Amino acid sequence: MGQWADHEIAARALYEWARIVHGQGDYVQAHALASQGWDMYPGSIGGALCYKLIYEELFMSLLKSILPALAILAAIFPAGSSGGEKQTYT
Repeated sequence: MGQWADHEIAARALYEWARIVHGQGDYVQAHALASQGWDMYPGSIGGALCYKLIYEELFMSLLKSILPALAILAAIFPAGSSGGEKQTYT
């Protein structure tokens, strides 16, 4: 980033860089770049975009980890079941 590293536009550049790297599958580097942009200028548009990228990534990671458990629960407690009925497993 050179001469613009101390300007808030740097946060926007870091966001764009992080977004590209994230799209290439390097989530660790994308997180590091976005964190740097958020830490540098949290009140700027670029900083806010970095924050959004970080938390979208965390949300998607969490969602991917709980989906299998939700599928199991849906199989055990099918839609329309009040939950108060005794389940019989054989």
